[in-house]
Amino acid sequence: MTIKGRYRHPEYKQLTPLHYSFIVDELYNDFSLLRTHALLASIKSRKTMDEPLHVGTTDDAVTSATSRVTTTSSSITLPADGLIISFIGCDGSGKSTITSELTSFLSSKLDIYNMYLGSGDGTSSLIRYPLKLLKQWTDKRHTKKGNPLKQEHLHARKLRTKLTVLAKFTWALTLSFEKRKKLKKIRKLRSLGYVIITDRYPQYQIMGRNDGPLLHDWIQHKNKIIQYLARWESRIYKEADMKPPDLIVRLNVSADIAFQRKKDMKFEEFRKRVKDISSLEFNEKATVIEIDANRSLNEVLSEVKTKIWGHI
Repeated sequence: MTIKGRYRHPEYKQLTPLHYSFIVDELYNDFSLLRTHALLASIKSRKTMDEPLHVGTTDDAVTSATSRVTTTSSSITLPADGLIISFIGCDGSGKSTITSELTSFLSSKLDIYNMYLGSGDGTSSLIRYPLKLLKQWTDKRHTKKGNPLKQEHLHARKLRTKLTVLAKFTWALTLSFEKRKKLKKIRKLRSLGYVIITDRYPQYQIMGRNDGPLLHDWIQHKNKIIQYLARWESRIYKEADMKPPDLIVRLNVSADIAFQRKKDMKFEEFRKRVKDISSLEFNEKATVIEIDANRSLNEVLSEVKTKIWGHI
């Protein structure tokens, strides 16, 4: 029986909220017959357009897929698939500030969701949170050390201990699990017509740093359990590499400028990260926007807004 035929049944002459919910479910299941199924799905899962929600950040607790989405009476949901916009760049390039400002700029016009996809800021699982605090403490201690050779020697010696290896595996696996959940969530919101802005995005080109897999060196380990866990961790990064964002905004900054803005790392580390970011390549599914982030925040933000709006 066709959709049209089903809803000629007498019981649908006077629709109740229960009937409406059933019809929406049925129409959603028959999305192949509807060109605007994404819009229909957004009606199903969103609150009313007149009920304002708040701009979300990853620091807030959430209970539903849309509880941190900006919705106002004047904002709209894209009638087809939405858009994922990811910002990548070295520390000091202005990713966090620009994503926050762009979210505020677009939230009065569109339904926006802001997501942090890195490992430092933002929310963490209960398992990774204490490890995060420990990492921050050890990073500060290493920064205060004067002899880099001594630091490398101490760091290498610590990595040989079982406790350090266990902590690294726990960190990497929980981080991968968190990324998996976040990516699934933003793809769902994209299918509902939302514009998602992310600070960082997982990649599978540079191992061990810059949002890449952390256990890649263990993929060929003789221990089958370790090998399995390392392969499991890498899957999410491979998938992210195969399914890039719609728009990638690469904030290009020199190591000198980045070091002036953020002095929480050694200069050589900034040089390495700048080189890594510039070497990242993306498949034809993604549009890459190159931005000179050495300029003032206002100049960079103005160009970002103009180019992003031109793609929406």
